[in-house]
Amino acid sequence: MNTKTCKKISKHSNVLLLEWLKTLIPEDDHDKVDIKNLHQYLPEANYFYANKQIRLSFYSPKWVRKGIKKLVKRGISIDNITMYDLETLAKNHQVADEY
Repeated sequence: MNTKTCKKISKHSNVLLLEWLKTLIPEDDHDKVDIKNLHQYLPEANYFYANKQIRLSFYSPKWVRKGIKKLVKRGISIDNITMYDLETLAKNHQVADEY
């Protein structure tokens, strides 16, 4: 991917994480969270250990960027990608790993 596309993906991943985070916190605290301090509210651990493997945590910035890249390769526009699309992609990938 070229540099412009990667930068656009990174910016869109922050927007998606911000929207997702606002669904978890009370409406009173929505004013406190913005793009600049988003990573302050996210967990520091990006990986977890399961089944003798290190896995990438869901809803981490890297997980969102990787999901967006996969969807862009499938032909979906970056601006049209939502968190629901990423969750669906993760569920389909998990099922494919089991078989």
